[in-house]
Amino acid sequence: MNDPTLTRLKKTIMDASENNAMSDAFNIYGQAPKALVLASQPKQDENIASLDVWWQACYQLFSANQIKISALDFNGSGGQGPKSDENEYIELTNQGPAILDIGGWRLNAGEKQDMVFNPGTIMMSGESIRIYTYSHAKFSFNQKSPIWNNRGDEASLYDSDGELTCRWLYGRSAESYVSIQYIQYDGQERFSEGDEFVEIVNVSDSYIDISNWALGGGHASDFIFSPASVLGPRARIRVYTNKLEKASGGYSWESKRAIWSNEGGQAHLNTMDGRLVSEYGY
Repeated sequence: MNDPTLTRLKKTIMDASENNAMSDAFNIYGQAPKALVLASQPKQDENIASLDVWWQACYQLFSANQIKISALDFNGSGGQGPKSDENEYIELTNQGPAILDIGGWRLNAGEKQDMVFNPGTIMMSGESIRIYTYSHAKFSFNQKSPIWNNRGDEASLYDSDGELTCRWLYGRSAESYVSIQYIQYDGQERFSEGDEFVEIVNVSDSYIDISNWALGGGHASDFIFSPASVLGPRARIRVYTNKLEKASGGYSWESKRAIWSNEGGQAHLNTMDGRLVSEYGY
């Protein structure tokens, strides 16, 4: 590989102190380039060869922070038709800069429901792959019946060493990990109080799908979370009365009048099938 920036990166790591090598290397780019791949590279000398092994080992070390579960369609894209369950899938995304070999990684959907990636399975930076339940796709659990429970379930991703790297929860399996943490009922914006908000927290280390969950209790119709609404591990989001704030999730009722009474009230959060998850009174 004849990449001058790669050569500079290697030299920086070799010259840097052991404690600062990684940070100095990434300061060159701000983000590691796609040219840095896990695949074998021409070896110019023993030092470069040793560095390549070290660098690849680093990529493997940080791979758990790159490969994430990014979606789980448990009812076959809307559940339309008698065979909709045959289209159920789970999706993985490589969210980092490195091209990684996920051979030996394992997806678990429950007891005796595992899918292990073949050696040499490569994921490009930014690439997403879907693993279907049925065997009609490149990646599948090779099952003959649905494996994802429509009422709630969990998916777990393990690396080639058997270490848990990511977990995804939805429906009833997620209920005990989500709660309404706080209500800012007295907004500062005059008349409309659009800066009122309800704060919701994920107390787990898992990703939680809250698509189609409902937040209600104020002077407005329930707020329904849109498809692909996900709470990250230990994440907090806010649902504002009439304000869009990307940093807190970007959720808003877009109501032109105040929703939460200053005299007191209660909010409730329900799952997609109407089960109560959390209540908060003030």
